[in-house]
Amino acid sequence: AGRALARPPAMPIARKEKGQAPDDAAPIGMRAMPSSGSSNRFRGSMEWFSGSTNRGSADGSRRGSLDSGGEGMQTGLSVKAPSFFGGTSTDVAAKLKHMQVQEELEGADEETAIREKTESWQLSVEGIKKILKICRASEDQQDFWSAFEDVVLHRVMVQQTDPDFEEPRDHRLSLSTDLRRLELYVALSGGPELEEVSTTLLNELQLPQVEIDAGLLQMQKAFDTCSDSRPDSWNRPTGVGLWCRLDGMDSQAPTIDVGFRIEVAKNEFRGQLEWSGIDMLLPPSEEKDAVLDFAMNETPQVPVTCITGSLLPMEPELGIEFELPSGPNLAIHGLLFFKTLSFAMPADDVLHAIVSSRPWGGCVQIAFGPHGLRRVGLRLLRPESWRVDELAQGLNKDNRKKDIARCSKALAASQHRFFEYAAEGDGYSVSVGYCR
Repeated sequence: AGRALARPPAMPIARKEKGQAPDDAAPIGMRAMPSSGSSNRFRGSMEWFSGSTNRGSADGSRRGSLDSGGEGMQTGLSVKAPSFFGGTSTDVAAKLKHMQVQEELEGADEETAIREKTESWQLSVEGIKKILKICRASEDQQDFWSAFEDVVLHRVMVQQTDPDFEEPRDHRLSLSTDLRRLELYVALSGGPELEEVSTTLLNELQLPQVEIDAGLLQMQKAFDTCSDSRPDSWNRPTGVGLWCRLDGMDSQAPTIDVGFRIEVAKNEFRGQLEWSGIDMLLPPSEEKDAVLDFAMNETPQVPVTCITGSLLPMEPELGIEFELPSGPNLAIHGLLFFKTLSFAMPADDVLHAIVSSRPWGGCVQIAFGPHGLRRVGLRLLRPESWRVDELAQGLNKDNRKKDIARCSKALAASQHRFFEYAAEGDGYSVSVGYCR
């Protein structure tokens, strides 16, 4: 099944040439902007919204291209380009202020009430089987899930019945609002178990040994990047696990993928990952250079707290996750990663849904393939204001609310814990998720 299903196509991003008028035919939720260079990365998140123009170059150059399509994105921000909202810096400040005032006046109804911090969900084999039926997963996807269930999930279920089992692990599951995409992350105990389970799973999928070795080698390189060889160092992975992804469910192009996740939490004892190690690990691309430059030049720096990667052989991806600084501008800070990669600007209603959600925490996930950028996602944790309906409508995405409610019931979850705004193979997507 793993070899039969192709990976998603390139992202269909709005494009325009230097000096061209905005494209009225750009996809909903996206607005093309004048082309420009990006040789100078953006320092200080709020400068973008305050109309600062001391960045970029005026020669119209563009860094970066999209994976598997080969065509570069010609959207960006010129030295004197319109701001994120498409207006002047005064308009930007006024609109941001208007958003905040409106949120204060709206009050908290059932849809926007502050979400409980103690909500949870149940990692259930039968529950996920019900979800796959609701999502109409293909036969190949269900075969793949059976292998993942036998090797990974049953192992975790047995461990949790042990009376000496440690604190519950942070498993996570996300579903796109159109129920085309499901991603499950299962936390494991450490590096040895990660290697053992990964090897068993790849053998269960009947991959050739050379492809199994290639996947495990990529995982070992990522693990080494997250580990400091000095014996007295605190720099060690703080969480590891396996993820599986079923995409394109109930469509003519279903896909699967499975991979690893290695986390390194930053605290007073543990420093952040070395930028040079991350740079060497990821495949070369101009997008990678741009996003690392941006994160390093922020004040304070935005640390990479996680490395992810695919274990399957067909154009394997490697990804990094940035932990966003907490505060009222967290969502804005996350959107700046999209701007750094020269994505077209969201429409006002899309931006309002994201900024007004007031999340407790968040992160930006960026995945690269052999040919460059593959996916960019902004995940907002425990939002005070739940704006998924507004976001899906602004992006013209299906929102199967009743079926999502059935999926929540299958997982014994009364509420979602996060939502995600992402650009991927078939355009933009909106997802909801469950975590501890």
